[in-house]
Amino acid sequence: LDTRRAIAALALLVVPFSEELFFRGWLQTTIFAELPNARKWLAPVLSAFAFAALRPPLAFVPTFLLGLVCGALFARTRGLLPGVLAHAAFSAVVLKDWFF
Repeated sequence: LDTRRAIAALALLVVPFSEELFFRGWLQTTIFAELPNARKWLAPVLSAFAFAALRPPLAFVPTFLLGLVCGALFARTRGLLPGVLAHAAFSAVVLKDWFF
């Protein structure tokens, strides 16, 4: 039981923050800076693809969609918190079956 709580804490707190910091805060920002103005819209798409590509194949589509949402939130707000919260909510939905 304690192991599951520790994993849940990591999945709901540490992982969303660290992944959003890397994929949106660094990768999306870097891609955005390198693209010509007409293609800036690709930055969230490419960072979402990279985010999803690191997951198992069956998780690619939902993770890619999560990456698009988080990327759009970051592009709109220029802040990590909305994406971190969306990521944590997604993880909570995935983990709920593990706990109940």
